[in-house]
Amino acid sequence: MTHPHPDLRGHAEHGLMQGFPPPPDKRVTAENGLWGVPHNRWSYQNMRRLLPSAPIVGLPAAASMPRRPVAGIDDVVVRREDGSPADIATFLAETFTDSMVVVRGDEIVWERHLNGMTAATPHQMMSCTKSFIGMFALVAANDGVLAEDDLVIAMLPELAGSAFATASLGQVLDMTNSVHFNEDYDDPAAHIHEYAGLIGLGPGHSDAADDIPAFLATLQPEPGLGHDEVFHYQTPKTDVVGWVTSRATGRSLFAAFDTLWTAVGAGRDSYLLVDRIGTPIAGGGLNATPEDLARFVGAALRPESPVAPAEVFERIERGGSKEAFLAGPDALGCMADGAWSYRAQWWVRATPGREAITAIGVNGQWIYLDRSRGVGIVKASSQPAAVDPWYDDYTINAFDAVIDAVT
Repeated sequence: MTHPHPDLRGHAEHGLMQGFPPPPDKRVTAENGLWGVPHNRWSYQNMRRLLPSAPIVGLPAAASMPRRPVAGIDDVVVRREDGSPADIATFLAETFTDSMVVVRGDEIVWERHLNGMTAATPHQMMSCTKSFIGMFALVAANDGVLAEDDLVIAMLPELAGSAFATASLGQVLDMTNSVHFNEDYDDPAAHIHEYAGLIGLGPGHSDAADDIPAFLATLQPEPGLGHDEVFHYQTPKTDVVGWVTSRATGRSLFAAFDTLWTAVGAGRDSYLLVDRIGTPIAGGGLNATPEDLARFVGAALRPESPVAPAEVFERIERGGSKEAFLAGPDALGCMADGAWSYRAQWWVRATPGREAITAIGVNGQWIYLDRSRGVGIVKASSQPAAVDPWYDDYTINAFDAVIDAVT
């Protein structure tokens, strides 16, 4: 297959947002800046100029991570989906990479920042946010504050009569509960655009609600589908997980991120997008710097991690139901090989020798943790497609090749 999108230029080459004011055809707005090139090549580094946000309060003066470059990574051969070879520089360009950082232990061993990015530039991480929310929930469960068997309705009576009324927290965590919600980003009539409209992104608009909590209460089960039958990736499920966790712990998601960022030694440049009443966008609002995410990765790789107790990592690494994963609509490309599942908002890979837990966001955002080999990768991108196995398979092949070279 040929490359699905040949225009690889960055936002400066497109002339976006240059001039005072920029020409009308070069302006990036909340309406045109979310889903595709060229506008997202600028917007993903500037989301707080388009939407309301709240800072993540880490350390006032965070130290830079140690750098110990590993030779040879630039010479690694990466295979595209069709098996054709590419070098790392070509892979970065063809997958619209803005930043990629490789961490081994507590050190950055390789990094590249493109399209105007730096290690200190916050980048929209989309649904990588979900994995942090899932981890916060499992930490609360490990502390005995809540349990995965708890019914959502017992903690959130506001969701009576909704799709979540009969679901357990564990089912929502693993996205195996039944919800009628279309997340086809290419379909302009899909519910995901109505959801995005709640925070002012894109042209979508919800007639049923004005904010995220109210929208969740309107969602209904998928007709003919019960809980635990299939894995179906649907963003509002994460908002429910975050809401339950905040109510059970008495702490906001803002406070949870502040605590995590401080624990891993991160700074104060990252932030969370919020809806019109200040609700954090649990499903995709994290904007974080490559340096902060690298600090998280380094801390997550430690056997005694400040990120979460070992029992939490063990719960995630055991994975979810592979049968439910394969039965759903999200087993695409290499993720349909039978080795993948979804557990507590993390994509879990069980390929022998390449086991990993992964946070993935649309348009090319990745946090990849190979804890058994002590290596992690952060990749922030501005790809033209929200979801496309061409990019995902290419990226997994690149991660395999890079981790092999590093280890």
